[in-house]
Amino acid sequence: MKRKQSLLRYLVPVLALVTGAALFQLDFADLRSMSEQVSSDVYHLAARQISSKSPKNGDPANRIVYVEIQAESEHQAGAWPIDRQSLASMVEALFASGANVVVLDNVFDEADPLSPSNRLDAAWEENADLSQIEAMANQPDHDALLATAMRKGKAVTAFHAIGVRSEFENAQPLKKAQVVGIEPQAAKKLNSYSRARTNLIQLSSASRGNGADNIIVDGDGKVRRIPLLVSIAGDVYPSQILEALRLAAGAESIGLDHRRAGLFDSTLELRSVQVGAASIPVDADGSLRLRFDKVQGVPKISVGESAPFQFGEEVSGKIVFLGMTKTRSNPEASFNVDHYAPLTHLKALATSQIQTGAFSAPTFWRTDIEFALLIVLGLLGIAIGMLLSPVTAVPVVVLVALAVLAAASYSFAAAHTYVNMVFPVGLLALTGLVSILSRGRSDAIEFRADGRSIDFIPEAATSELAKGKSAVKAPTVTKRKKSERRGTSLVCNIRGLAELESAFDQDPAGLTDMVGDFLAEVTDVIKGLNGTVIQYKNDQVVAAWNVHVEDPDHAISACECAFQLLGAVDRVNGRLEDHAHANQTNMDHLSLNIGINTGEVGTGISTAFKKNDFNSAGEAFHTAFWLNANAETYGPAIIVGEETYMAAHIRYAMLEIDLIALNERPEPYRVFALVGNPVTKASPSFRALESAHHQFFESYRNKKWTNAWSIIEQIRGMNGAMPQLYDLYEQRIENHMAHPPGVDWQGEYIEH
Repeated sequence: MKRKQSLLRYLVPVLALVTGAALFQLDFADLRSMSEQVSSDVYHLAARQISSKSPKNGDPANRIVYVEIQAESEHQAGAWPIDRQSLASMVEALFASGANVVVLDNVFDEADPLSPSNRLDAAWEENADLSQIEAMANQPDHDALLATAMRKGKAVTAFHAIGVRSEFENAQPLKKAQVVGIEPQAAKKLNSYSRARTNLIQLSSASRGNGADNIIVDGDGKVRRIPLLVSIAGDVYPSQILEALRLAAGAESIGLDHRRAGLFDSTLELRSVQVGAASIPVDADGSLRLRFDKVQGVPKISVGESAPFQFGEEVSGKIVFLGMTKTRSNPEASFNVDHYAPLTHLKALATSQIQTGAFSAPTFWRTDIEFALLIVLGLLGIAIGMLLSPVTAVPVVVLVALAVLAAASYSFAAAHTYVNMVFPVGLLALTGLVSILSRGRSDAIEFRADGRSIDFIPEAATSELAKGKSAVKAPTVTKRKKSERRGTSLVCNIRGLAELESAFDQDPAGLTDMVGDFLAEVTDVIKGLNGTVIQYKNDQVVAAWNVHVEDPDHAISACECAFQLLGAVDRVNGRLEDHAHANQTNMDHLSLNIGINTGEVGTGISTAFKKNDFNSAGEAFHTAFWLNANAETYGPAIIVGEETYMAAHIRYAMLEIDLIALNERPEPYRVFALVGNPVTKASPSFRALESAHHQFFESYRNKKWTNAWSIIEQIRGMNGAMPQLYDLYEQRIENHMAHPPGVDWQGEYIEH
C-alpha cells in the first residue's frame, strides 16, 4: 500500500506534465491562442517600464502621416463616408503638397450615390426644373474625378478578402505587383479566403498599388497582428501596408524568404517579406506581429469634408494614410491593453513600425523553443515540489516563474524578440502545485481507535495506528472558545424538502433514507475538503474552513465544496426522478441556495450535548447568512462575498452581481456569483460575459440608465446569462429613473 502511494505521488505530477505538453501540441480549445493574448499583454505592460530599443531608421514621424477626415456624411449616405468629388480634391491636394504615397483605406465597390449621374432619377421624381437636370447631367462623374486624382501620384486602393459568399462578392482583386518565390507548403499556411470585395474597376485601374485591408482580431477583441500577405482562391496578394512600402521604395515586386517549420518539421514556412532593401520578419501565416508600448505615435492631421484642402510640409515625401474618424466603415480596434484607434490609424502605426524596425520579430523555430522550455520548466516544477518543503517550494516556484517572465519581457523590450512563456510558466506552476499536493497533503481517513471515531488524522499518526499502536494518543480537533481567526463560512439551504413529504406519503422510510444519504454525502464533501460542519438546522447546513483544521486555501476549499454540493443534489434528483417514474407521479426537484464569505470567524464548543456541537459567530458568518438568504433573489445558486472573490477568483469563474450596504459594514460590499470552474473561467464566452458585466455596472453606477438598459439586452443573448438578475436590475433602473438617487450614490443597494 505504501509503495503504491509513493508511486502515485510521482505519477500524478508526471501525468500533469504530459497533459500540459499534449494540450500545447494539440492546441486543445485554443488554449495556446489564449495564452498568446495574455503573453502579449504582459510583455507590453512590462516593456513600458524598460528602455525600448531605439528605432533603426530614425524618427517614424518623418515617414508616415495619418490624415483623419472628420466624417459626417456617412449618416446621410450610408456606407460612403464622403462623396468622391471631395475625396478627389483631397487626394489632388496631397499629391500637390508632395505626398509620396497616398493610401485610401476604403473599398468603393459601388458607384458614388452622391454623383450627379446617380441623382438624376431622384431629380426626375422630385419634378426638378429641366435646367437643373441638364446641369446635373453635364457635371463630371465623381468616380471619374477620383480616378483622375489618383493617377497624379502613387495611390494605393484597398480590397477586403472574405471567406463566405456575401452581397459584396466581386471578381478577383486587380494585382499591381507580383509576390515572387512563394513555396506551395508556405502558401497553405497563409490566411486564406475564397473571394474579395473590390473597388470599381476604374478606381483599381487608376491606382499604382492595390492591397488587402484585412486585420486579425483576437478573441479578446484586440489587434496584435496584421496580415502582410493573404491567399485568395489560391493566389497570393499583398496588404495595403506592403503596397505602400513597395511604392515608397520604388520596387516592382515583393520577395519572400522561407525557413524550416521546426527542428522536427521539414516543411517550409514564411520567414520574412522583402520590399526593396527592407526585410520584414513575419509569422508563418504572413502576419506582422505588432508592438505598441514605447513606440512613437504617427502624426495625425484632421480635416473636414469640404474643399478647399490645404496641406504643407507635413505631408511632403511621406506615406499618407487617408481615413475617417470612428464610423461604421472605419471602426475602432483595441491595439494595446488600454488604447483604441480607428483601423486606418492602426495601419499607419504598423507601417511606421516596419520602417523603423520597432516591431516584434518572431523567434526562429519559436514553437520548438516554447515546447522545450515547457518540458524543462515542467520538470523543474516537479523537482521543486518533490525536493522542497511546501513552505519553501511555493515561493521558489513563484520566484522562478517571475524570473522567467522577467527575462522574456526584457528580451521583448530590448531585442524585439517574442517567445510565448505563458504556457511554460503555467506548466511550471501546475506541476509544482501538483507535486506539493501529492507529496504533502494529509489523507482524510477515518480510523476507529479506543472506541471512538477520529477524523483528519495527520499521515504520521495514521501510520502508527495502522501498525496497531493503540497507545498512541489520537489527534483531536483543537478546541477554541471565543477566539477569532480568518476563515471562510458556507451556509447552504436545501429547498424542496417539505414538498417531498406528500410525494412519499406511502413510503416515509424511503424519504428518510434518501434524505439521510444526501446529508451524509454533504457531510463527507465538507469533511473531505478539510471543512467543519457547524450545524444542521431544519433545511440549512452551516460549515466553516480554517476554523478547527488548518487550511490556508480555505476560500478555494469552500468554493470547491459548493460545486460538489450541486453535484450531490443532482444525484438525489436523479433518484427522485426514478421514484416518480416508478410510481407514475410528478415530483419536484431539490435545489440549493449557497452563500460563502471570508473574514473573521469566532468559534466555541458547547458541551450541553452528548455530541459536540460547534456554535459559531463572527462577521464572516453574518454576511454568509445574508448571502444565502438573498441568493434566490439574484438567480445563481452560489453567491460569494468580496473577500472570497479576492481569494478565489484567480481559479474560479465569478461575475459581479451587486454592491450592497449592510448594517454590519461601514462601506458598501461587492457581491459575486460563482458560475464555473477553471475551464469555464478560461473560455472565451465567459470572458465576453465578464467584460459585458463590467461595462453594465460601469454605466449603472454612473447613472447612465439608457446605456445600462441597452447592455442588459445584449447580455441576455450571451452564453451563461442570468435572466433573473437582469430582471432585477431592469426594475431597479425603472425605479432610479422615476426616483433619481442622490449625488453620493455609488451604485449600492441599501438593505432594508
